[in-house]
Amino acid sequence: MDDGSWLAAVIFPPVILIAGICGVIILIGLLFAFNQIVGLMISGMLARFRAAKISQLRETSGSRSDRSRRYPESVTDSPEAWRAIIAALRDDDVRAVLGETASAPLSPRRRARAQKRLQALGLLDVDVDGIRFDDAPLRALLATAPRPQGPERFLDRDGRIDRYPSQAGERASLLRFVSERALSPGAIMDEREVNERLEPYAPNGDVAVLRRYLVDHGILERTRSGSEYTLARE
Repeated sequence: MDDGSWLAAVIFPPVILIAGICGVIILIGLLFAFNQIVGLMISGMLARFRAAKISQLRETSGSRSDRSRRYPESVTDSPEAWRAIIAALRDDDVRAVLGETASAPLSPRRRARAQKRLQALGLLDVDVDGIRFDDAPLRALLATAPRPQGPERFLDRDGRIDRYPSQAGERASLLRFVSERALSPGAIMDEREVNERLEPYAPNGDVAVLRRYLVDHGILERTRSGSEYTLARE
């Protein structure tokens, strides 16, 4: 073996080994960098998604707040809201303001159609002197249905609880009103039977809350076994 061959045999293997190790290190570095880049991209996408979701929730919350400001809870949540609306429509100034909110002037055809509809409802009186608003139908509506009194103020048109009174005395009165109609004195009922009897009166079908209120107010009590209920003796 000449000197050149001997030198190549001695030097080349370590060089190749070192080059291979360097290549592996470079490859690992590239993979690590690629992983970091992908992670940053995913994090950025998730951040943008969360920001968009938060913005959407804020817009939804804002629209709900706008609706609540436009329609006060004391009016929209009341089963007697129609009375306030009809009473307002009897006011000449209120109707004048409503007239000012028209988006565009009516064509003769649309005006005639609207007048015909109002005449059919009895709200317009047309004679030789012109057109006159007649509030007689509105007054009749307000007079026909008496305003509910007592616990019935908190019931909707179907007899279901519309809302629980905030005052303790009124709430107790409402609960006694419901118990007298839903439950029989002296009857011993299991939870299923109690739920079936209370369901027609429970707001949104939430029988558990109504049953708990009856127990908390001492109107409904458990038997000694704890598995059945009965009306408390007065």
